[in-house]
Amino acid sequence: MTYLGTLSAGIHPDPLRDIQLHAGIDTIELHCPKLDLPRGTPKMLQQLQREGAKSKIRNNWGKDGVILNRTLCFAHASITSDTLELIEKIREKLGTTVTRFDLALVVDGADPDEADKWIGRAVTLKWGKIGSEDVGESRYVKPARAARNLIIYGDKAKQWLTGHSEKVLQIELRFRKPFPKWISLERVTDLQNLDVRELFARSIRLKRTWTEFEKIIEREKDDRPDYDRKTRMTSFVKRFDLAVDERIEPEAFTRLIPERLHVRSHVFFG
Repeated sequence: MTYLGTLSAGIHPDPLRDIQLHAGIDTIELHCPKLDLPRGTPKMLQQLQREGAKSKIRNNWGKDGVILNRTLCFAHASITSDTLELIEKIREKLGTTVTRFDLALVVDGADPDEADKWIGRAVTLKWGKIGSEDVGESRYVKPARAARNLIIYGDKAKQWLTGHSEKVLQIELRFRKPFPKWISLERVTDLQNLDVRELFARSIRLKRTWTEFEKIIEREKDDRPDYDRKTRMTSFVKRFDLAVDERIEPEAFTRLIPERLHVRSHVFFG
């Protein structure tokens, strides 16, 4: 049955039926007030590399062309149970704080293009003025440097999170300091205690759902005695570009979000 056929028959496609969501901390940034790293830090960065995480040092330049300070950036930060603890040891050596973290949701069990139609194009932020920006294959709900953002990646490999190498849809919540009051973050290891489901529920919403869709259809039906459900449904879908996207319910999507991070005990690349 075609998509319009399922609509006219009153059947709701279920894009969430076969998928799983995995949560992880993709990026952590630490402010580095001094230009020289403390003794022992390079060896710890090498150990992180062996664990499967990635690190780089970014220089922060002043207007006169002088380096003011540096930022230590860690990608795939929660790839194993040891990496967050190691990054915390680096933070203690630097005597600094976490200035940014990205909480990632990987959509497993669906083609990334299909997952993007159903999920990626349905989610948006609950707060703040929205001004989207595309950077390569990535879609930012707000401008890329916003303090809080939602990023949709359609070309991310999931091997760092679940051990497999095929491409998946990845949705990330990005938080820069100052963090919301309801996020308690003094140490890097505090990220292991995040309630992932609650954080996403507080931060994102779905732009259009089946319930809203049905209410509009029923309202138009009541207003028109000569209402033909299939004709009006087809017109409605074309008018609002609802071919396959934005057709999931908030409660069903929220239930799929894990409460805790997906952390492996060792690195495995399948």
